[in-house]
Amino acid sequence: MVYIAPEARQNVATFFRVQVLVEGPNPRGKDGLGSAFGRTRHNKLVFFDADGEAMRGRLMHVRVNRVQAYTLYGDLVETAAQPPAAAAAEQLFVPQPVPA
Repeated sequence: MVYIAPEARQNVATFFRVQVLVEGPNPRGKDGLGSAFGRTRHNKLVFFDADGEAMRGRLMHVRVNRVQAYTLYGDLVETAAQPPAAAAAEQLFVPQPVPA
């Protein structure tokens, strides 16, 4: 684990992106106006501006611009690329006849 001094956190935060699994709209957001949240692979909470309800369950890339002890804040960059296995699983399975 890398230790980042508190005075340097704001400078370091603008240099990385994280992959986030969107959990939904921010429950503490004002009327759910464009505020979504999710978690990183390391279970850190990430808050960002997006439609949380529409993106629920999707992997997104978020550029971090503010860091606190247990929470990251950022801006939506793009939808994460879907792994090939997940893309193949979404295709309709059609059973093939067994040769006699």
